[in-house]
Amino acid sequence: MIEWGGEEDGTTYYFLPEEPDPADWRVVVETDEGEWHEAPGPITEFLLNLAEGPHRPTFLGRYRPGPTLRYHQTSTP
Repeated sequence: MIEWGGEEDGTTYYFLPEEPDPADWRVVVETDEGEWHEAPGPITEFLLNLAEGPHRPTFLGRYRPGPTLRYHQTSTP
């Protein structure tokens, strides 16, 4: 597995590089409680669901962004 990120609470994110195309790599998550979970790729879908998707993984806990999170473009000077 390839570690690509983590949270202050101890949650760690990994890629599972079993497919030839990196876009198809699944995401593996180790929670702060030592539980392991797997999500299908691509990473963009995982991140979108993490932030605002209706299928946000329940194992990520209550401190993750919820369905009301929205992105706003900042104005440039």
